[in-house]
Order: sequence, then structure tokens, then C-alpha cells
Amino acid sequence: METKKDTPEDIAKGVLTSNPVDGTINKRDRKNDTADGGFDPDGLKKLRSNGKRHHDGNDIGGMEVGTDVKASGDGIMTIRVQKDKDGNVTGYGKYITIAHKNGVTTMYAHLKSYKYGSGTKVKAGQVIGKVGRTGNIGEKTKTHLHYEVKVNGKQIDPQPIHNWSMQE
Repeated sequence: METKKDTPEDIAKGVLTSNPVDGTINKRDRKNDTADGGFDPDGLKKLRSNGKRHHDGNDIGGMEVGTDVKASGDGIMTIRVQKDKDGNVTGYGKYITIAHKNGVTTMYAHLKSYKYGSGTKVKAGQVIGKVGRTGNIGEKTKTHLHYEVKVNGKQIDPQPIHNWSMQE
């Protein structure tokens, strides 16, 4: 008898039991030239720069700078800052990664601040930082949390795990 093998999405759903923020996925605004915040790992959906850029997570908006960011599941966090060669904060800006069980990792980017340091054990739903505007966030871009999920190093779409809707 064959046993059903869990998909990466099934594994993540079993580990990630809390939403990092309440909000909706940012919708493309052509008037203000802002990008869609949906998952497009290979650029084929052309959500960013007409497909020239990929997007490995979800941009969750509908909150203000300083909103609490919570751990999606139990794990050990690492704080990070992405900088260019001149030392300027760029890309994801201030961000956190959390190593969870079963090969699941999550990332929380564009943060204003961290609540704890690297190596801290956190629980699902525990506040780990604050939403910010660090990294590559243009003036027209809405405040958001960039959130990614990987299972054994493979990017997966966070939306089905957390059931966020698109902004109207």
C-alpha cells in the first residue's frame, strides 16, 4: 500500500500556525507605479518589471510602520541587515529569518526593529519585530511586510498557508 507523501505546502501548514501580521497582499497600482505583492518565483506572472524580476514571497500591506510582526511558528531567529558594497541598507533592509522544525524557514523583511537578537528561541504568535520601511521601498510603495517561506530550501507561496486576500 502506497503512503501519501506530504507536499512542501503540507509540511509548512503543519509548522506555521500563526499569521505574522494581519493584512492583505499588496495589489499593483499602475497609477502610482507600484508592484504587485504576490508570489512570482520565476517572473512568469510578470508581476514585477514585466517579468524581469521575480518575487519570492508575499508583500502584506494594510498596516502602519511600527505594527507588531509575529513569529509564524516556533523556531530560532536570526537578525540580519542587507547592505550594498558602500554599507547602505538595501534590498530586504532589516530582516529576520526563523529556522523552524521539518526544514521550514521563514523570512520577515523591511523591518523597523527587532525585539530579540540572533539565537533567540521564539514561539508561534510571539512578537519578534516591528513593520518598517527599510531596504528597497520607494516613496510610492505602500508600507508592507515582505514574508517568505521555504521548505528544505525550496521557495513556496505563503498565501495558501495564511489565507491572505488581495487588496481591493
